[in-house]
Amino acid sequence: MILTSMRTWMTTKANITDLLDSSQAISTEKRQERTNPPYITIKLIREFPTIMSGGVSTYNQAQIEISCEHNTDIEAYTLGKAVKDTIGAFGRGLMDTTFVNAITDIDLSQRGEFLLAGKDRFPGYTLTITLDYTSS
Repeated sequence: MILTSMRTWMTTKANITDLLDSSQAISTEKRQERTNPPYITIKLIREFPTIMSGGVSTYNQAQIEISCEHNTDIEAYTLGKAVKDTIGAFGRGLMDTTFVNAITDIDLSQRGEFLLAGKDRFPGYTLTITLDYTSS
C-alpha cells in the first residue's frame, strides 16, 4: 500500500518527473532488465506495526529503498537529490491514499556496484527512508 501511494504521489511532482522521460519510469516492481535510463524503483525493505503506550497502534513503520538510476553519475545524483528533497519537504500528511505521520530518517548514498555488474547497470543513488504511516 505505501509503495503504491508513494509512487502515485511522486508522479505528481514536477521536480522529479521533469528529470525522467515519463512517469512510467517510476516503478514499485523489482528492477527489470532496463536499457534506457533514467528510472526510479521503489522497494519495501521491512515493515512492522508501531507500539505506543504498551500496545499496537494504527501506524506501521516502514523502511523503503528508492533506487535512482541515470546515464551519468551527475544525472543520477541530480535525480536522487530531487527525490530526497521532495520527500524531505513532505513532512506529514496524505501521500495519495496513505497518511504519513512522520518521516523519521532519510539518507542518500551513491551506489558503486554498476561498475562491476555489467552493462545493464547505470550510475545510481539509493535513498533509504524510514517513515510511520497508516492507511486512510
